[in-house]
Amino acid sequence: TDSPGMAKKMAAYPDFFNEPRNIMLSFCVDGVNPWKKKRFASFLVLVFSVLNLPPDIRMKADDILLFGITDKKPANS
Repeated sequence: TDSPGMAKKMAAYPDFFNEPRNIMLSFCVDGVNPWKKKRFASFLVLVFSVLNLPPDIRMKADDILLFGITDKKPANS
């Protein structure tokens, strides 16, 4: 919500973003290497965060949605 692109979308579609039933999600993929022996990430963690929440609680563990964990590296990386 802090990016210029998001501000532009919010200005273009104010009715969508003002409707409390509409949910804005942010999707993030992060590599994790729990064993520290390999050079590359062993797992990919896929999470959603709800951008409708206030910024001070948006990234708290209780408010992040774990979508999945995979041990496969994407084919195009």
